Amino acid sequence: GDRTKWRRNLQCINPQVSLLERFQAVRIAMTIPSPLTLGLTTGAFVAVQVLLGKTKARWSRAGSLAWLTNNAYSLANIIFLFFSVQSLGKAGVFGMLSKGLLNRPLPVGENGEVELTLKIYYYSKIWEFIDLVLVSLMGVPIHIHFRVHHTTTATLAWAMWQHRTVSGALFSIANVIMHIFLYAYFGGMRHKAIFWVVRIWGHVQLIVGVAMCMASILVKAQQLPHGSLVTDDDSIVVGEGVPLLLCCTYFILFRMEIADSEAAAQQKRKRS
Repeated sequence: GDRTKWRRNLQCINPQVSLLERFQAVRIAMTIPSPLTLGLTTGAFVAVQVLLGKTKARWSRAGSLAWLTNNAYSLANIIFLFFSVQSLGKAGVFGMLSKGLLNRPLPVGENGEVELTLKIYYYSKIWEFIDLVLVSLMGVPIHIHFRVHHTTTATLAWAMWQHRTVSGALFSIANVIMHIFLYAYFGGMRHKAIFWVVRIWGHVQLIVGVAMCMASILVKAQQLPHGSLVTDDDSIVVGEGVPLLLCCTYFILFRMEIADSEAAAQQKRKRS
C-alpha cells in the first residue's frame, strides 16, 4: 500500500539511503494518520460548520473562550518555535537546506525529535478546526480565506509529515512564527506594530512555502530514474504538490481578504 510505495520512492530517488533509514521510514509511515483518517476528521469538522451555519447557533461564552485559547495558542507556539528550531537544527536539517539536499526526506533525529516536531505540528492543526467553530458560535462573519485555510491546514501539515520534506520543515517554522503574532493579535494585543507584522509575515511565509515547494519539485524531478514521470512519485505529487497548491490558494485568498478589509474601511470612512 502507501507504506510500500513510500519506501520504494525513497529508494528510487536516493539509492544510497542506508538500511537503517529505510527501516525508520517504514516505522514512521505506520504512525502517521492514514488519508482516510485525515479525510474523516476534516469531514467531521466541515459537517459541524455546515450545521452551525444552518442553525445559526450562538454561545455567549464563545468569545471569552476564544480569547483564552488564542493567547494560550500564541504562547504554545513560542515554546514550540524554540523546540522545533533546536530539534531540526540538531538533526542537520538546516545543513541539508544549505547544501540544496531537497530531494532527501528529513532525518528522524537522534532521539526521534524531528518525528516529534512534525507530529506536534500536525496535531496542533486541530486547534484551527476548533477556532473556526468558536468564531462561528460568536456570530462573527467568516471570510472565505479564514474558512478555507482553517479547513485545509491539517491536510497541508499531513502532506509535509507524510513525506518529511525539507520544504515542509522550513514552512512550518515560518508558519509557527506567524501564529505567535496572529493569535496574540486575536487575543487582544491590537497594537499597530503587531498588525503590520501579521500583514507582512503573512505574505512572507506563503512566498517561502511556494518557493521551497517549487524548488523541491525541480530538484526531485531531476533525480527521478530515466523514463519516470513526476506523477509517479508521491513525494512530489503529495509531499510538494499539495502544499504548493494550498500555499498558492492561501496567498490569493489572503490578498482578497486584505482588499475586502480595505474596501470596508474605506466605506466606513465615507459614511462617517
